[in-house]
Amino acid sequence: MSEDTLITGGCQCGAVRYAFSGSFEAMVCHCRMCQRASGGPYMAYATPSRERLRWTQGNPGRYQSSDKAERLYCRACGTPLAFRNLARGTVDLTAGSLDNPELARPSWALGIESKRFWVDHVGELPGRTTTDWMADNEAPPQSSTPDKI
Repeated sequence: MSEDTLITGGCQCGAVRYAFSGSFEAMVCHCRMCQRASGGPYMAYATPSRERLRWTQGNPGRYQSSDKAERLYCRACGTPLAFRNLARGTVDLTAGSLDNPELARPSWALGIESKRFWVDHVGELPGRTTTDWMADNEAPPQSSTPDKI
């Protein structure tokens, strides 16, 4: 990837966007903090040079999740956008928030002591496309009550 290649990303609703250029490192973290922050078994990250990262639209919200880190997210839709290491000053962007997440192929894993045993077998599960699943699971509209799920 060229140092001039522009890589972009942002939140689900489009309120917060970012861009960076150049090479970056990609990894996954299985630690319990990342599991809780993502709601999943791990969080995948792309870590560009901080000097090359720019927030191009909106500003992310910040939540200090520990004395070592803060989480950046969209205040409007809640999308997790980044993990900022307070000591090092690095910003790890969530790979899922990249416009082209295929670019963030992980080269290493962190927090493997908390890795869920079943993660290695996910690729073996039977699968369906989202379109097929949606076609089989469309439900008639129901009235919603904001207080209840």
